[in-house]
Amino acid sequence: MEPIYTIIDASSFLNLLEFEYYRGTLLDVLATEVILRYSSTVAQEIQRHNPSSIMAINNQIYHPQRYNIDEYESRLFDVVSQSDENKGEKHNFGIALDFFTAERKRNLIFLTDDDKAIEENGCLNEVMHAFPIIKIWNSFDVVLFLYFIKKKEFPFDIANTALKELHKCTIPRDAPEMSRDKMQMRRKKLRNYQQSLDRIKTLHRRG
Repeated sequence: MEPIYTIIDASSFLNLLEFEYYRGTLLDVLATEVILRYSSTVAQEIQRHNPSSIMAINNQIYHPQRYNIDEYESRLFDVVSQSDENKGEKHNFGIALDFFTAERKRNLIFLTDDDKAIEENGCLNEVMHAFPIIKIWNSFDVVLFLYFIKKKEFPFDIANTALKELHKCTIPRDAPEMSRDKMQMRRKKLRNYQQSLDRIKTLHRRG
């Protein structure tokens, strides 16, 4: 089976470090099942927030082959980032496409917790739809994936707790000003993922 290549952004990298159990962090466990990579731009973002992980960060940087990362950005996006805002997400998407075109990899995951980047008016929305070969995940999807393939090492109770903890740590900085509708959407998102977890549990249950 071909390995799963997961292009992870800084938001997901840091959020997956937040939950830890006896086998390590969610990031540790995910790294045993997929190949994690990201752009040098994302590596710099991670290092700013978590300097202690610099060795692991450097080992997972990917340098594209078909075009350099700035050319990917100029070819894919109508607006080239003049600041750091959205640059990491854009560069990571270029890397994901490079894995497909230059390295002929097919099992590709683009992992981000930046909802603004993928929403209707987000910087990634149009390119995501243009290249449906890449699956889009967030950290909640990681929990479902790990429970599905590693139920003994990552049992239901731990997976459910992980979902709740991710729900807490992904609250935006402007949460005190968050509208009631947005808060309800966040709670609905958690319930939906918990229902998905229950569905996987049903599949796992012996007949």
